[in-house]
Amino acid sequence: ALETQKVTMVKEKDDAVDATTKEYEEKIQSLNETMEKKIEDLTSESNSKYEELQKENDEALSKLQLELDTKMKEYEEKIQSLEQTVTESYSKEHLDDAVEKALETQKVTMVKEKDDAVDATTKEYEEKIQSLNETMEKKIEDLTSESNSKYEELQKENDEALSKL
Repeated sequence: ALETQKVTMVKEKDDAVDATTKEYEEKIQSLNETMEKKIEDLTSESNSKYEELQKENDEALSKLQLELDTKMKEYEEKIQSLEQTVTESYSKEHLDDAVEKALETQKVTMVKEKDDAVDATTKEYEEKIQSLNETMEKKIEDLTSESNSKYEELQKENDEALSKL
């Protein structure tokens, strides 16, 4: 009778351990699934924000390029207009050396002014692009840091939950 009772008690203890083990394994599985889902959500959110920043940067670059192209076209049109006006006003046969030199000097001056304006505009756009790139890099670093912090927090919660189990 004692042997039967001992066997019964051992079986009950084993059943209790098995039930508790199963319960903890289910809790661990649930915690792992929750953590994986949160990591997926963070990754998706981070990727979406990166794509949004990249789109903003591309749009800003396109706008800057369009502005530069427009200014370049304006300067080219001014030069062509001046050349046409000079050609219409004076026939080449009647221009003396002094007038020819004056027109050439004016043309050189205008080309230099155009080049200076293009250089200034290009520098301005390069600075704007640099600023946009720095802003995007900062935002990406912030998103990465936030994502890493959330991951570490989830990992810590998981580790604490595992240690409780």
